[in-house]
Amino acid sequence: MVKIKSVYTILIYCISLLGAIPVILHVDALARFLFVPAFGAGIFFDIKNRYHVKNSYLTIISVLFFLYFSFGFSGSNIVVPALNILLMLLSARLLGDKSERNCLQIVVLSLFALAGSSLLDLSMTFLFYLVFFMIFIAVFLVITSFGASDSEQAVSSQVLKKLLAVAVAMPALAFPLMIIFFVVIPRTEYPIWNFMNSSDRKTAGFSESMEPGSSASVDVVKKVVFRAESPKLADKNLYWRGIVMNSIQGNKWVRSGMEPKENDFAAKGEVVQQTIYPEPGMDRYVIALNVPVGISGVKTEKKSDCVFVGKDLRQERLKYISTSVLTGTIKVREGIDRTYYLRIPPQVSSRAISLAGKISGKGGTDAEKLQLLEKYFITGNFSYSTKNLRVAEDPVDAFLFSEKSGNCEFFAHSFAVLLRLMGIPSRLVGGYYGGEYNNIGGYYLVTEDMAHVWVEAFIDGTGWVTVDPTAFSSNFASKEKHSGKSVFWDIRLIIDSMGYYWNRAVISYDLDKQFRLLRITNDEVKKINLKLSMKNLSIFSIPVLLFILYLTIRKKYRYLSKEEKVLRNFLGKVRKKYPDVPVAPGTGLQEIVKIIDKDAVRQFADLYCGIVYRDRKMSGEEYQQLLKLAEKV
Repeated sequence: MVKIKSVYTILIYCISLLGAIPVILHVDALARFLFVPAFGAGIFFDIKNRYHVKNSYLTIISVLFFLYFSFGFSGSNIVVPALNILLMLLSARLLGDKSERNCLQIVVLSLFALAGSSLLDLSMTFLFYLVFFMIFIAVFLVITSFGASDSEQAVSSQVLKKLLAVAVAMPALAFPLMIIFFVVIPRTEYPIWNFMNSSDRKTAGFSESMEPGSSASVDVVKKVVFRAESPKLADKNLYWRGIVMNSIQGNKWVRSGMEPKENDFAAKGEVVQQTIYPEPGMDRYVIALNVPVGISGVKTEKKSDCVFVGKDLRQERLKYISTSVLTGTIKVREGIDRTYYLRIPPQVSSRAISLAGKISGKGGTDAEKLQLLEKYFITGNFSYSTKNLRVAEDPVDAFLFSEKSGNCEFFAHSFAVLLRLMGIPSRLVGGYYGGEYNNIGGYYLVTEDMAHVWVEAFIDGTGWVTVDPTAFSSNFASKEKHSGKSVFWDIRLIIDSMGYYWNRAVISYDLDKQFRLLRITNDEVKKINLKLSMKNLSIFSIPVLLFILYLTIRKKYRYLSKEEKVLRNFLGKVRKKYPDVPVAPGTGLQEIVKIIDKDAVRQFADLYCGIVYRDRKMSGEEYQQLLKLAEKV
């Protein structure tokens, strides 16, 4: 026998998880920290059937958290504070008793949380959560309706199976209709409120301008920017060119609309073609491996400095093909406007000017001067950091002589300014550096935290030469290392490839591609070597063993109702005192009464049958009375 209340209590926790998990990584740390213990405490209270926090107190706590997170609302930040409030209200409801009213509130809050997650991440995983949410909701409504008259009533396992079958059949029958609506109804392909969820804090990412010293820290964001199908390349070739910033306004580097018209072209090198799938909302500057020489698939205008500007880019998923030459040199046929590329910021410290003169004086040609400046950065004990950045009017002086620590913006800005002070034309290039290669799909995964800025220095007779000053930092090697190269990283790439195939095959509705990608996935997954060490094997085997142990204990010591406990206790006493009496699993109490003529046995049978066969709940007094009668047997 299974209690109806126990079933829908379990369903409530499943529903709350489906609503909370999609938003748990997007909310503030406080909301995340409080939800987990609240979820666990709620389960503990329900098992013990004791609730240590009154509903009135939970209401007060909910109001306080509502007021606290309400202060986070602003014109540019709506979604995250709203999700914080929803998660806190959900946490408070989980701590209370699971009355019908409270359960319905949990369902509604979970639904709003799941819907809110689509404003931040509308991917294949959202469809996964949505489908399971619908299934659990259907089951919950059927079970709740069945137990509307008495939630404490118990049903047999066979009745419960029939109820679950009916409940699951409802969303199953509706699923084909969902597929039709999915195909027919127009839909957005990216979170529609992303533009409302900006933040005043500076985050790592591609930008059309750069101003070091404008923020004390840079938040690292792992949001996917694009995926690029390409053969696997050496790390030194993974510079993704986006924009050239050629002009300084104060301490800010920008791309001037009046840049000199040059006749630039990539030097000889290996030619690589990439098929790039940017996430919706791509900037007007089209990203490609350095140095791009041609873009097809989208309308672009090629600028003289090998920058491609997109035209009429749609705010939806698209792809384009880039042809690039892997070279660190861009040649110029007719020379450059040196005066334009030698302009310096209005405020440059005397120490920076002196340093530039000292380094420049040791070299003869521009190439020698460039090598000397590189050596200065290599031996200068500069370190890379995105935290505790110096906010100063003269970031060059602060970086070179006091802090000696900063992100790529400080390195590139200081290096380019020193080049100009030394009489060497320079400009900055903004884009991305690096990428995690997914062997399953054969593509590079590039995220916002890989946004990067580097320098191009003009050397007479050679052209624009790529220099990455950040690579000269003392901790650049450790920055490049990826900490997740393990079995878990392989699993993450498998999951990402699923989303990648979703974007390619499902959204584009190309049936031929769907089958082809399915075959490729099947072949590549077979080739995956997770390299399970004993440590990794134990990580996976321990949860499995614990689950098996749980099932074994549960089977032996499964939850028993009062009726089952007292009957089992009685039959045990009978077997012990009357070993000659045949007590089989199907033996009835009245049969035992006929064999054992004793008042305690008769009284036990009459009282027990009067409770069970009249479908009423056993009281605590009756339970204790039956135990005493069993002792007198």
